[in-house]
Amino acid sequence: MKPVIWIDSASYKEAISALEKWATLIHPEDFINQPWQASLEDADAAIATARFCFDTEALQRGSQLKIIARLGVGYDNVDVEEATRLGICVTITPDGSTQSVAEHTIALMMALCRKLREADECVRQGNWNRRQQLLGPDLSSLTLGIVGLGRIGSRVAYIAASGLGMRVLAYDPYLSFDTICNCQAEPCSTLIDLLEQSDVVSLHVPGNDETRHMLCSKTLAHMKTGSKLINTARGMVIAESDLIEVIQSGQLSGAALDVFETEPPQKSSPLMQMPEVILSPHSAGISIDSLYRIGMKAAEQVRQLLSGEQPDNLVNPLVWKDRRR
Repeated sequence: MKPVIWIDSASYKEAISALEKWATLIHPEDFINQPWQASLEDADAAIATARFCFDTEALQRGSQLKIIARLGVGYDNVDVEEATRLGICVTITPDGSTQSVAEHTIALMMALCRKLREADECVRQGNWNRRQQLLGPDLSSLTLGIVGLGRIGSRVAYIAASGLGMRVLAYDPYLSFDTICNCQAEPCSTLIDLLEQSDVVSLHVPGNDETRHMLCSKTLAHMKTGSKLINTARGMVIAESDLIEVIQSGQLSGAALDVFETEPPQKSSPLMQMPEVILSPHSAGISIDSLYRIGMKAAEQVRQLLSGEQPDNLVNPLVWKDRRR
């Protein structure tokens, strides 16, 4: 009898094609007029985006569930403690989106610094002669400060330093001085030290209690006048109301956000009306290539688990001994 695999996105086409060869796939949309949790009841495995919350209720409905393979690096929509208690393995695919998020970050930095949003609007509105008002610096003349030098942060550092000739600073209290230097970045001993020196600050930290509102009125006050802020990490890292204030005051000349405290953000948010702010819909990690890598990796993790192998990138390794079989 084929295993039953629940998947909540049709975007991972290659992975779906591979899975259909040896498993029965089900989707929450298959269960019309029922709570989405009902679709988990017969599933041996779940391949999940951030679309649904795997809380206690959902996990208990999935009484056959042996693994939740989370598509991407984040897993804040999964109650890992409860999953572990129930013997459910939780995995992530941390390498699949590294290049995509790094490239998106660089693209946002270029668009901010060279005022591409405003330039596009000028051409469309027939204001060709405004181009002298859209001057921006060469990126090679700027200092980029990176907060969090993990997979993505270190890739951004490499592109910025080697490809663009930028001076790169980094703050990561979990890495040694030598490790940061090896990533072509200059270590900063404190976040404040980095903020005070950087023309552009880019955030690459996980979302947790330690990083919640890491950028708030107190820390934002230390950013250089006219500097810019980029967030492709987690929305909770920035106190949005405080960010809005420092942009309105002119202390920051711009920001680029791919993630928000509430997603999607409210249409009434002042961020929506600010020409100096560039927004994208939590899409930094999504590209044709990253969807292939992420989907195929998640499919492989499910295959490993159902074959009796410990899957790669297991978030809760303590579950392995008492895992659900």
